[in-house]
Amino acid sequence: MYHLLHPLLLFSALTLTLPTFSLPSPLTSPQSNPAPLHPVSTIHEFPKGTWVENLAVRANGLILTTFVSAAQVVQISPDSLFPPQTVATFPGYTSTLGIVEAETDVFYVVAGNFSLQTFAPTVGSWSIFQLDLRSCQSNPHDPPANSNGGNKPKITKIADFPTAGLLNGLTILPSPNHHPNPPYSILIADSSLGAIYTLNPLPPHQTSTLQQPLLAPNASATPRIGVNGLHVNNINNRLYFTSSNQALLGSLPLSVLRGEGREGARVEAQGIGGDDFAFADDQGIAYVAVGGLDELVRVPVGSRAGAGQAVVVANVTAGPTSVRFARGGRGRSVYVSSNGGARGYLPGGRVEVGGRVSRVVLG
Repeated sequence: MYHLLHPLLLFSALTLTLPTFSLPSPLTSPQSNPAPLHPVSTIHEFPKGTWVENLAVRANGLILTTFVSAAQVVQISPDSLFPPQTVATFPGYTSTLGIVEAETDVFYVVAGNFSLQTFAPTVGSWSIFQLDLRSCQSNPHDPPANSNGGNKPKITKIADFPTAGLLNGLTILPSPNHHPNPPYSILIADSSLGAIYTLNPLPPHQTSTLQQPLLAPNASATPRIGVNGLHVNNINNRLYFTSSNQALLGSLPLSVLRGEGREGARVEAQGIGGDDFAFADDQGIAYVAVGGLDELVRVPVGSRAGAGQAVVVANVTAGPTSVRFARGGRGRSVYVSSNGGARGYLPGGRVEVGGRVSRVVLG
């Protein structure tokens, strides 16, 4: 039986100040798995002190990574055909966090300032950028010299968030059929303020804000962190999210995000100190990174058998932060990013391993 440590150990559990670092009483644990754990292999390990925060997978199967420790997006071959390559940098920022694909090879990225020395973000430093890779490498087997197809990615700032505390997870909200312009909006988690912003990607980039009790940080917790990872499930028309201080996986109807309803969020599973996650739409199952325990957990939701029961399916070293499904004919696998162990970044701590991107074969 695994014991769930509090989600303060995840990157999602960072706040504006950190005067103390205390762990409350243990929460409900994910169940141990009676079946063998899924195999895990390392695709790439970065140097110590590299905090890999989030992932996206291109249609050609190549992996894009973001970093708390650097304002970059780096591309990795899942088959190790070439070394990691920086495809985008963001001058004036220290970190990149959420990343999401809106259409083929068009991504949105969170950039802002976060200090691993003070373990604190800079309020109001956060922005959303578009990263357009459509003119870049499409063949994942190209040699390194041609990895970007001779063309540079196009990077465009979409919006600044001068009052945001800590922008984190991203997902795409498709527009309903009767409102095709824009074709989608960008949903953005503000982990410090417990809010979800809905951003129109077209000028003048209008933004709306949603705050509900299940998104909020715990006022008595140190640090205070609320909503974190976000993913839209278009099959059941719900937004799923992790809420770190409240240690839960929750959901909202998409109509609420579109301003067409007032229904409250509901709890899908409790006792999960999760960071980001991936959704198997065809199965109604979320795979959640639990950084404090170096675990990947499987959580059925909705009407699935065992709904709400978290089961450990793999051990991932160290400090898993996000999960994405493989693409490009690589079987049923997920990629998991990790930060090297969040405890090592705390005052007096020591980072023992570098951040990694790992593969978990689900079968």
